[in-house]
Amino acid sequence: MADGNAIGRPTVMTPETLDKLKHAFLIGATDAEACLYADISDDVLYKYQRENPEFIKKKSQWKHNPFMKARTTVYKGLDQASVAQWYLERKKPDEFGFKDKKELA
Repeated sequence: MADGNAIGRPTVMTPETLDKLKHAFLIGATDAEACLYADISDDVLYKYQRENPEFIKKKSQWKHNPFMKARTTVYKGLDQASVAQWYLERKKPDEFGFKDKKELA
C-alpha cells in the first residue's frame, strides 16, 4: 500500500500482553497458564516464539526465577538448625537421611 498501512488484524502481542506473559513466567506458570492469564491462545504464543526466537531464551530465564528465588531463600535460612537439617536430609540422604527401622536391626 502506498500509505504504509499494514493489512490484516492488529497483533494481540502488545507490550501489555508481553508484560503479562513475563509476570506469569516469573512466578512459575506453565505456557498454558501464562496464555490464560494474558488472554491469548497457545497458538498465538508459539507463533510469536517462532517469529521471535530471542523470546524463547527470555522465557526460559523467567521460568527459572522461582527456583532461584527458592534456592536463595533456603540458602539464607541455613543459619537455622531446622533448615540446615532439612537441607542435608534431602541433599545427602545417605549420610543425613532417616534410616528405615529394618536397616537398623
